[in-house]
Amino acid sequence: MGESKLLGPLLATVGTVAIGWGVAARPEFGDLPTRLASLGQLLSHDRLGSSFVVDLGLFALFQGWLVDDDLRRRGVDPAAAGALRTAARFVPFYGLCAYLTLRPPLPTRPPPAASAPPPTAPAGAAARGGGVRMSAAAAAAPRAGTPRMAAPASSVAREAEGGAEGEAGAGAGAGAEETFDVVVIGAGLGGLSAAALSARYGLSVLVCEAHSIAGGCAHSFERRGYVFDSGPSLWSGCAAPSTNPMRQVLDAVGESPEWEQYEQWCMYTPEGDFFATAGDMGEWRRTMARLGDGEATVAQWDALIDFIEPLQRAVLAVPPLALRADLGALLTAGPYLKAMADPRIGLKASLLSGPWSAVLDAAGVTDKWLRHWFDFLAFAFSGLPSDGTVAAAMVYMLADLHRDGARMDYPRGGSGAVVDALVRGLTKHGGELRLRSAVAEVLVAEGADGELGRCTGVRLAGGQVVHARRAVVSNAPVWQTASLLPAAARDAVRSRATGSAPLDASTPPTPSFMHLHLGIRADGLSEQARPSAQ
Repeated sequence: MGESKLLGPLLATVGTVAIGWGVAARPEFGDLPTRLASLGQLLSHDRLGSSFVVDLGLFALFQGWLVDDDLRRRGVDPAAAGALRTAARFVPFYGLCAYLTLRPPLPTRPPPAASAPPPTAPAGAAARGGGVRMSAAAAAAPRAGTPRMAAPASSVAREAEGGAEGEAGAGAGAGAEETFDVVVIGAGLGGLSAAALSARYGLSVLVCEAHSIAGGCAHSFERRGYVFDSGPSLWSGCAAPSTNPMRQVLDAVGESPEWEQYEQWCMYTPEGDFFATAGDMGEWRRTMARLGDGEATVAQWDALIDFIEPLQRAVLAVPPLALRADLGALLTAGPYLKAMADPRIGLKASLLSGPWSAVLDAAGVTDKWLRHWFDFLAFAFSGLPSDGTVAAAMVYMLADLHRDGARMDYPRGGSGAVVDALVRGLTKHGGELRLRSAVAEVLVAEGADGELGRCTGVRLAGGQVVHARRAVVSNAPVWQTASLLPAAARDAVRSRATGSAPLDASTPPTPSFMHLHLGIRADGLSEQARPSAQ
């Protein structure tokens, strides 16, 4: 129904009947001025009615963005769409009805070459329902006496293929072809989440990872019996169902690591040592006053929390999985729009997609100690300071960190345990993970007029071609993404990149820092540090 040409006329008819009914039906309700006055009176005191009007206004703002995104999905440059795009962007409701009627169809991928085999597992792999490429049970099973981690899971995948596969990975050799619904490049947290969700909803999925270990920047590794994280060190909202995006993905695919919880961690700073405490605002306010500029620091904290309170309600109310970049957002995010019926949210919403530093500036936070503290929190969360960390993530973290009774989470076995859970979610729903399978090129369809269309698959470093019926998802490093595309497509991708990430080598790398991994015997720790080791 979503692609039917009848959808637009149907909606226009329903809307026209509704308008006519409101204007002229039931004569006993009076003439048009009387009806408008009654409507104004209703909206002035009825919260539900005013919320509905706010919802309409918000969607009118988003309508133009959704239309442009849908045009790109159909392989059409929005700038070349002409009057149809203009009407859809600037004429509320009826412009959208016209767009739904006249929009171009979704592109279709040319059929693969006659030599392409059906989308079956390579020789030696298990059947699709049994977890191709990696045994979920083996991936989950920790060795005696040590926590779960990503490295053993990756070893299982490697051993299942009978040793080193070489650059192209195991499976069919050079020149062979396979077909999946979705091909994901890179097995980081983002790539595995996209792949596991796609498999969960019935798509055939292949994840190609160049490394010998899954997890990307979030993998764990072992040295002399100690397990170390290479990725995130702050986790919150993961031990129980919540709007945390990672937790929502794990719930959707039915897998999760074991979670430990703690209330505080020790910080050593030039201003003094202290325990950063979650869920106890009284203690945190005393800490800020002691290490910062007394009550002036606390006052700036309070001003910031008051400034972001509407944004926190919006972030906590709308599940991330309900957000999408097409017209389907009407169905998935619509039920949650009432929670955003606050004009302060609309005025500040643009800050969510920008850097956290912009929020601090807008809230008037100038206190040196607070700025340093937020740089630390941002770095622990994303590996970048406040000016490089997206504001939405920090808004969520502060809401979860300082709510009454809050506790911080940590996956037992480190960040690699989260990676293992995502791999189990992928494989139990029929998806495949292939390690040491570097992608050399993303294949893009080209029309008879030379115009580039959608991505149709990938070519591995060993020459094997993997077709994608529905999509190619790149979780490759930002510096390499554009280079995987044909030369003719790179400029187009760079021009559409948002922010300061042109998806090539010109993207600024993270500044250097030292991350020291130490394995320390617990019986040598101070009394201050000992609770953290238990």
